[in-house]
Amino acid sequence: MPTIEELPDAPPPAPGPTVPDPSNPLAHLLPSGPIPSLSEPRAPPSQAELDATPLFMRSLPQDFEENSAIAALQSLAFEGEPDDVAKQFKEQGNEYYKGKRYREAVGFYTQGLEVENVSTDIRETLLVNRAACNLELQNYGQTLRDTSSALSLNPSNVKALYRAARALLTLEKLDEALNACEHALKVEPDNKGVLGVRERAAKRKEEKRRREEEKGERERRGREEERALGEALKNLGVVLLGPLRPPENPHHIHFDASFLPALSSPTLPLLPPNVWVAPPPSTPLCLPVLLLYPLAPPGPQSDFIASFSTSSTFADQITPVLSPPPPWDAAGEYALDNAVLYATTAKGRVLKVGKGLTLGKVLAATGKQQGDGMVFREGALNVVVLPKGEKEKKWVEEWKKARGA
Repeated sequence: MPTIEELPDAPPPAPGPTVPDPSNPLAHLLPSGPIPSLSEPRAPPSQAELDATPLFMRSLPQDFEENSAIAALQSLAFEGEPDDVAKQFKEQGNEYYKGKRYREAVGFYTQGLEVENVSTDIRETLLVNRAACNLELQNYGQTLRDTSSALSLNPSNVKALYRAARALLTLEKLDEALNACEHALKVEPDNKGVLGVRERAAKRKEEKRRREEEKGERERRGREEERALGEALKNLGVVLLGPLRPPENPHHIHFDASFLPALSSPTLPLLPPNVWVAPPPSTPLCLPVLLLYPLAPPGPQSDFIASFSTSSTFADQITPVLSPPPPWDAAGEYALDNAVLYATTAKGRVLKVGKGLTLGKVLAATGKQQGDGMVFREGALNVVVLPKGEKEKKWVEEWKKARGA
């Protein structure tokens, strides 16, 4: 009997790519590749896999314009009545806003506004919502443009007025912010958000007004004090060359605070009820004084006294400078008892100054001649310091000879 040879079963076909069904218009949105068996266990998709699937994307990739799947989904979003399409964009924008993804939300609201023939109330909502996003993004100019467009559709939109007021407050447009708040409170008198913005705007406006008044008062005091200082110098016979308070010299001439009347004190509050007045010209001054050592052994030297009161004696001021002698005076020629002081005038006179005299008396003595006096140049007076003896006499003679005295 012939045997029947059993042929082995044909091996199952190797898995291969699935062929899209041409009758399914969304077939190209489905994943390509082998279809896994339903009986096989599957791990849940990762977030990266979801982000790569157009239907579940949280944000658009950079090449979204070249992605046909994304384009197909976008075209579906534009199907339907204009209001329905705009509402879809609004709802998507709302979701992104809740997630604090304000830039993406702005994109959806903008797409909703680009839909034609949308009803006024939906357009108004889209504008107000986009304004909220721009406010969070600190795009205050765009916030004001959106709220302005919304208010042109509905002047009583409280949300638009509130968001406009917040933007205006940040931009320091305080009157406009208060105006927006007042309009909103006419519609909703108890709106806590609007009331809060109004309170902050009113407080900031008051602070700004106060700062401006204080600035104006400082400027007035500065002008009045400078006028009084000029008059005081003139009365003392000081010759002023150059500005009274040069900006490059941080130590300025001023009235001696120990002799100021109460209403001339710099600590007097800037605003009423007290009114500051300039000190009388007879009030003692404090002047910067430059001590010059033209005959110092290593070459000309100088010392600076930042605030020499006209009521103070030269002994009071130069003792800390010359006792002990300066480090460059190894021979001790400029010891306090051996140093001699001279004041020079605008007309070339030179006067020996006793250490027991006050600066005020020296200024009055040098200023006796009409149009002459010690020179106040570059914000300071100059006083010459010489070693007693032959060097002193020779310097004085050469000074007088050079000036024809």
